[in-house]
Amino acid sequence: MFTYFNESSPIHASFPEELKVIATHERVPDFHHYVRVLQQGAWLNLDATWHDALSTFGFKVNHGWDGTTHTKLASVVEREYPNTENIIDLKADLVASLPKDQQELRQKYFHLMTEWIAANAA
Repeated sequence: MFTYFNESSPIHASFPEELKVIATHERVPDFHHYVRVLQQGAWLNLDATWHDALSTFGFKVNHGWDGTTHTKLASVVEREYPNTENIIDLKADLVASLPKDQQELRQKYFHLMTEWIAANAA
């Protein structure tokens, strides 16, 4: 799916300043993927993006998921793409189709977010 990833993620006071600025003043494009599983004749959307430890920071986690319903998606869907078996190549192509400044913004945001998570979700 296409999404503006930062618009669905909470902004926590402990974020480094640069991450706060990006999260509050930019639209960070992403092509987020989740798994669709056929369960007893119904398709379920499964997204394990955020670890349960991030719930205390306001992230949407799926603690206590019962295995029979959709999970919470990490981001709001702006546009869906057809199912594919080759998600890695599709995502690489989609990211490469973004303007260079948007690719760089996306890379910076995810780098900063990953560092923050590594330091705070242990």
